[in-house]
Amino acid sequence: GVEQQVKSNDLLEGIQSQLGQMSMTQLAGWVGMEARVQAPVYVDGEAITIDPDPHPAADRMELVVYDENGVEAGRHQLTPSTDAIDWQPTQLNGLPYPSGMYSFKLESYSQSELLSENQVDVYAEIVEARAEDGGTVLVLEGGTQLTSEQIAALRKPPEPPVDVQSAA
Repeated sequence: GVEQQVKSNDLLEGIQSQLGQMSMTQLAGWVGMEARVQAPVYVDGEAITIDPDPHPAADRMELVVYDENGVEAGRHQLTPSTDAIDWQPTQLNGLPYPSGMYSFKLESYSQSELLSENQVDVYAEIVEARAEDGGTVLVLEGGTQLTSEQIAALRKPPEPPVDVQSAA
């Protein structure tokens, strides 16, 4: 009986090890992907894809940008649309936003009346995925940590444009 129990325990440990490896293999597939999240993301001058959700009656919307301290860093007029937008992180003075962590809110207006304000989904690169405390923790570029349940969508990062002169 004891010998049978030892064999059963060894078998269970082997199965658990295989499941753990499979889990890590699946997690590795998330690294390098872009996640759509409502969380602070790292801005470094490159375009950021935002996924707005304006109020249906809005005739204009404003993207409100907040720095890592939650201080408003800028406002940008956008045409009301539910289509994803590749937003260039350029301030109204034409200069790029300093590199750092930013979060975004969308304000929807009808004429001058504020109809709604909500967090904006943005895409950010996943740089680390790990199993922790029985769950999955994903780390975005810049250090934001999320659970897999906080991810609304995943996508492959867009291909960078090809410089025809360099390719020749």
